[in-house]
Amino acid sequence: MKKIFILIIALLGLSGCYNYRELSDLAIMTAVAIDRVDDSFQLTIQVVNPKKQQDPSNANQPDFVVYTTKDKSLQKAFRKVVNMAPKRVYAAHLQLLVLSEKVATDYTDEIVDFFIREPEVRDEFQVLVAKGSEASDKLEVITPLTTLSSMDIFNTLDSNKKYLGSVSSVTFNDFMHAYLDPNTEMVLPVLEIVGDSDEGKKQENVETSISSANLKLASMAIFKDNKLVKILDEDDSINLNMLLGELNETIIQYECGEDKYAAFEIISSDSELEVDPEKNKAIFTITGHASVNEVQCALDLRKIEVGNKMREELNKTIKNALLDTINTIRNDYNTDVFGIKDSFYKHYPDYFKKIDDKWYDEVFPNLDIDVDVSIRLYEKGNILGGTEYDKREN
Repeated sequence: MKKIFILIIALLGLSGCYNYRELSDLAIMTAVAIDRVDDSFQLTIQVVNPKKQQDPSNANQPDFVVYTTKDKSLQKAFRKVVNMAPKRVYAAHLQLLVLSEKVATDYTDEIVDFFIREPEVRDEFQVLVAKGSEASDKLEVITPLTTLSSMDIFNTLDSNKKYLGSVSSVTFNDFMHAYLDPNTEMVLPVLEIVGDSDEGKKQENVETSISSANLKLASMAIFKDNKLVKILDEDDSINLNMLLGELNETIIQYECGEDKYAAFEIISSDSELEVDPEKNKAIFTITGHASVNEVQCALDLRKIEVGNKMREELNKTIKNALLDTINTIRNDYNTDVFGIKDSFYKHYPDYFKKIDDKWYDEVFPNLDIDVDVSIRLYEKGNILGGTEYDKREN
């Protein structure tokens, strides 16, 4: 009798999920854009077209379908999709959340509150700011190399982070923790359209070798008190990511002669921040490796002294650029996106209690911030013979 009872309990455990749904009954949402229109939230939802994905004979059908709704609350705006979609929209595979500049400036409270409460959505989707036109436009562009614009954005975000470094990946989990932490400020990658956004929504956009519109990820947006304050340019974005330790690879160049440049590929970089309450000082230490990729000046790269001189110029160029970015962000926008306040909080809690309430009024504007850069050249990147300038340490 006891064995039968155990068997019944085991069978009950194999009865399946209580909220099981057939995949054919769902519309898979891959991205959502949020704008503010007429005192309401406007949602633009990108859904995969399963007919096109499953049957190549449906060549004339689009790869994705876009639904747009609007209401005073995000919850009701999402629910209104049922008025248009023949299937239940499923959000567990959401990849991207794109916020307009207006929403990123004034409505981050509502965004975080909604997505924290939504049980179906995972917190690993990417969050971006849409520059210029409405966020909805970014999801409606038909992209040439991938069938879904959301996948195009997702892949571009990954490749930019690996090879250029002007953007960094920010998941909703990262976004939420920065929002909730009073000692950190948010940063988000920026998405924009290059070209004619209206033409980019037409199928003809992918039927020519030169598209009328392309999606571009090229910079970062900085926040203060959970409000968007500035979209940086590409160079400042690269510098910020280097300071934050988010840079994998990029290209740095300096003028080695009149209208002639030396270009270096940063292969790896690391950033460490130290703070000193007694000296009211913060110092970033940047280390890493680089290779010489292009030299337009007449230099003999086989000579060690030439390599040493180039390394000095490279490190000087990086240091000056990083200091310029720090001063621009601090002097013009007074936002600590560098994590300096958080470093004081973690390493000097007693001192932090004294300066917490006056951080932006007195402490941060007068803080001595310096940068120490030590990038080593380990490869000449040319066909001439000679010795490596530095051996790369693994």
